[in-house]
Amino acid sequence: MLRYVVILVIVILVVRYFIRKQKKETLRRASPLEPETLRQDPVCGRYVPEVQGLVLKSGGNVYHFCSTECMRVFKEQPR
Repeated sequence: MLRYVVILVIVILVVRYFIRKQKKETLRRASPLEPETLRQDPVCGRYVPEVQGLVLKSGGNVYHFCSTECMRVFKEQPR
């Protein structure tokens, strides 16, 4: 009977060891999210994530906008 208890304890310890090792490896592999590049809206001054904002290419420049309203105002402004 004692032999079965010892074997059971060893098996439990080995399983717990591998579970912890797997969790640590998973945490190491998970890279932090890369920060988004923010661009400033030339009309209202808000900062907009580059991938989410509206883009207008004009006169060799690239402008990023937070909304269609800001883009419309920018297009109407005399330069």
